[in-house]
Amino acid sequence: MSLLVIGDSWASAHEADTDNQYAGWPEILGVPAERRQAVAGSTAAQWAGDFENRLSRAIQTPAEAVFVSIGGNDVGNLRGFADASRAIFNIRKVVGSLSGFDQVIVMLYANPFPGNADVESAVGMLNGAIQYACRGMKIRFFNSGKIFLPEHFLQRHDRDIHPTRAGWALAAEALAATLKQKGLAP
Repeated sequence: MSLLVIGDSWASAHEADTDNQYAGWPEILGVPAERRQAVAGSTAAQWAGDFENRLSRAIQTPAEAVFVSIGGNDVGNLRGFADASRAIFNIRKVVGSLSGFDQVIVMLYANPFPGNADVESAVGMLNGAIQYACRGMKIRFFNSGKIFLPEHFLQRHDRDIHPTRAGWALAAEALAATLKQKGLAP
């Protein structure tokens, strides 16, 4: 099975405990480096704008399935309804452009600060926006919030939003099971 990975640092699988920005679940699953095309810190607006021809390159990459994590870095740029609408449009544009792949898997984010109601609410709204942006598309959601436990986040400071290597190992296992359900093996 060939899996392509695009999007932000949750797709590149930045590890909180090792500070490795390009390892995590794609490395654990054995995704080759040329198909790990996620860029830590990237936004839906950048991907929709085809920054550095990244979306064009992704679309042209031979793969049976594509995994997308996108939208998390756009949250800090939202100042009102127009910004939120633009972010949803950009997510929809990126995910919609991947329709040529057999399987498109879009990640929903986990709350990196379990127990914090404000963050829980924000993550819920972000995931709702992602789901709304993908309405009517032939995709599958990968809900990372159902995988990670509080111990998979270090929470050293308010920007420490990435799971640990152990958390990514659970994500790799869950993603492998999701792919297997569709007759694809990692």
